[in-house]
Amino acid sequence: MGKKAEELKIIENFIFDDSVQDTLEKINSSVMNFNILEITGMGSQEIKHSNILGWMFSDSEHNLECKILEGFLKKVIEANEVDETTNFLKHYVYLPNKKRNITIYREKDNIDLLIVDDTNKVVIAIENKVYASERADGEDGGQLQKYFDIVNDKYKDFKNKYFIYLTIDQSIPSATDNQNIWLCATHEMIGQVVEDVIESQNLLPKAEMILTSYIDLLKRRNIMEDKNLEELCKKIWDKNSKALDILFRYRTTNLDKLYDLIIDNYNFYHDDYNDIKLDAIDKIYQYIYKQDWQKSEKRAIDIQIVKKPTYIWIGYYHPEIQSSDNKSFKKLYKDIFGLKEQKEKRIIMLEESDVEDLSDDELQDKANEIVRQLNLKIEELEKVVNKLVG
Repeated sequence: MGKKAEELKIIENFIFDDSVQDTLEKINSSVMNFNILEITGMGSQEIKHSNILGWMFSDSEHNLECKILEGFLKKVIEANEVDETTNFLKHYVYLPNKKRNITIYREKDNIDLLIVDDTNKVVIAIENKVYASERADGEDGGQLQKYFDIVNDKYKDFKNKYFIYLTIDQSIPSATDNQNIWLCATHEMIGQVVEDVIESQNLLPKAEMILTSYIDLLKRRNIMEDKNLEELCKKIWDKNSKALDILFRYRTTNLDKLYDLIIDNYNFYHDDYNDIKLDAIDKIYQYIYKQDWQKSEKRAIDIQIVKKPTYIWIGYYHPEIQSSDNKSFKKLYKDIFGLKEQKEKRIIMLEESDVEDLSDDELQDKANEIVRQLNLKIEELEKVVNKLVG
């Protein structure tokens, strides 16, 4: 039996194995088909993310009496070194809810979340970062220093002020002074608290849908571990590693999808090449070699969209410029690109890791932006070529 036939047999056995199908169904059902937070774009947008956090931390609509906020603060205390600040915060979170008078502000003075308890003179500022880092420079000393100064100025009579830096990976502030002020926390901490609340509380349907969607979103984005999913995947991998290796080799990746979305916007000289067909390129070949692109045995200046296993490269390609003795070629190259002769000049490069977590809608947006950038470069080239060669 040949290798291809053997691989086909392995895949057939995999597909028609009832236990495999049962496990795959469990894996599929572990992720929500409809996630209200995903379709609003909350996953990567800090403002929307902070809005849902403000809703969860409050006592409005879901009637949870700030249980999620309490649980989160307890985890913040556990994750940071015990000092005078965290010790007092520990006493505060164990106060009965009726002894607190909490108001939660969104984007007040540009602070993502500001939790104010007028009764106990407590204020908590939370800077929320989702796939982003702090602005650490500027006359104001950077974001964290600015917010620290604002809170101290506006809440002078509050004895207890706390500052929490919320990130995906528990990053620490860049400035040493801020490292001593801001307590570090992760979104996974909130997710763990929300999971406990879902299991232990009798929730209203709307609240349950939103909280469940939040957990699902964290797991989709690999911000939070999904132990049940990990066990199911390990089970199917251990038993079917050969079949999965074959499927993995032939899978369609987000990079593949993005490449297809990009090239759909252009015509090419040949099916086996990646050279974009343009009037400007035709003029370049006629100017240098007095021949069309298809008839020329030599390369001039082309724009290519190249797909490799782990990246997409878009740029100018002119492999013969350094060895060519064609004066027209040399002059045109110098007028377009300058003195330094290079075989290629990059316009855009995308790594697989840049797009692997994007949804289909996000991939389309990414493709549109790349096409926009590339078209600007094409317009620049056309203007120069028309000016130089007519």
